[in-house]
Amino acid sequence: MVQLTPKNDIIFKRIFGRKGNEIILKDFLSSIIEEPIKEIKVEKDAKLEKEELNDKVGILDIKAKLDNGTQVNVEMQVVN
Repeated sequence: MVQLTPKNDIIFKRIFGRKGNEIILKDFLSSIIEEPIKEIKVEKDAKLEKEELNDKVGILDIKAKLDNGTQVNVEMQVVN
């Protein structure tokens, strides 16, 4: 039996970045930034824009917008 962990990008996106799971992401982000969030919208295009011509495109795990207009870029990072 394989045990799934949210440390895996695919599992993390399924839990926090899937339509219908906004409440889970909202509670997760509220606990991290220690601010109440009334509403959150997960954006489909989770890419960072290039600032320089030679920059690589950054693909995020989750890109969201809070009710106050703040853009939130969420990326799971794991260090051994």
